[in-house]
Amino acid sequence: PGGLFTTTDLIGDAGKSLNIKTNTLLVKDGARVSASTFGAGDGGNINIEAEDIQLIGENKDGLPGGLFTTAFSIGNAGESLNIKTNTLLVKDGAEVNASTVAAGDGGNINIEAEDIQLIGERKDDSPGGLFTTAEDTGDGGDLIVNSNILKVENGARISAEGSSTGRAGNLLINADSIRLNNNAQLNASTQSNKFDPEREQATINITSKDLIMRHGSNIFTNAEDDNVKGGNININTDILAALENSDISANSLNFLGGKVVIEAQGIFGTQFRPEETDKSDITATGADEIEENAGTVEIITPNIDLNSGLITLATIPVETKVAQACAAGSSIAQSRFEIIGRGGLPTLPTDALSADAVQVDLVSIKPEINQSTATNVSIKKKTSTPKKLVEATGWIRNKKGEIFLFADSSNGKQVNNWYNKNSCLK
Repeated sequence: PGGLFTTTDLIGDAGKSLNIKTNTLLVKDGARVSASTFGAGDGGNINIEAEDIQLIGENKDGLPGGLFTTAFSIGNAGESLNIKTNTLLVKDGAEVNASTVAAGDGGNINIEAEDIQLIGERKDDSPGGLFTTAEDTGDGGDLIVNSNILKVENGARISAEGSSTGRAGNLLINADSIRLNNNAQLNASTQSNKFDPEREQATINITSKDLIMRHGSNIFTNAEDDNVKGGNININTDILAALENSDISANSLNFLGGKVVIEAQGIFGTQFRPEETDKSDITATGADEIEENAGTVEIITPNIDLNSGLITLATIPVETKVAQACAAGSSIAQSRFEIIGRGGLPTLPTDALSADAVQVDLVSIKPEINQSTATNVSIKKKTSTPKKLVEATGWIRNKKGEIFLFADSSNGKQVNNWYNKNSCLK
């Protein structure tokens, strides 16, 4: 493939670093920027500073393009592959890769970016993305990502892997927002039983404001050999949502499972389960599903009392005795009693008003009318005594067919009202 290369083939070290500073860096169709060692000498570093970096695709033979530091012999790869950019796009199977395929150690990857997008696979379904790998006896490096927005989707990965006796590196991600979608993966796996009390291997540490996983996306650590303990997963986020069979797991095939620690303000769509299901799970399993080999899951969420600050209202039933009298202009009983809240009243009649009671001012019996907004109303005082109404006792029809009501008061008795006080006319 074409590109930019620095290499060492014998015992001498390669140049100290390959430095690129540009507005836009486009590496396409299998082209590469590479620093490698094929002998006993150490390889060089790669330092890239750009406004926009795009790594896209593979060559006609299916080899991925991108940025690479590699140790092919006993010499170590460059100490680090460093990227500083506003936007980083890795698409269609391209890679950022620091690896060792021999006895030499692989390097680290350090990325600082405002926006990172890792999208898609190669034509043979091999994933693209960010990788540190150890394929032989040499140890792999760490992969460190700092970003505002991190999107991984359509089969792309961020991975720190060891596939032989060399120790795998660790994966450290610090981003404001992380989106994993459609079979995206954050992965740290190892087959090495090397033990170093000063350094973990195949561990994933994630710090974010929100972490959203969808459509079969996974965060996992796997250990796949005898006496190899699974790596740990540490997640610190405000919001964790895992949907559509998206799992978080720290497993060991033949030994002890790892430890999952999740500290979040809210967790949605997933929960701890002793084994994986077709739902979104949080698991930590060990060899042969034996309880002693199982890992541990610790989920830390705020101890929020949803009832704190609330005052329990009285549950004593209130008798609603209200005089049933007919409302003016209606023949149907209209009176009712409603409890509409505390207002300026105590919760119980015998209680004192609390400090947060609502103050209600006194209302004047004859409020003034705002002439600018109120409908015009004419008010007149009546000085004469109104005539006494007399109840009709009969009716007659005249020659024109008109009906007249009349009252017969010849008996001298006062006519009673036509309705009873305690009942209404139906």
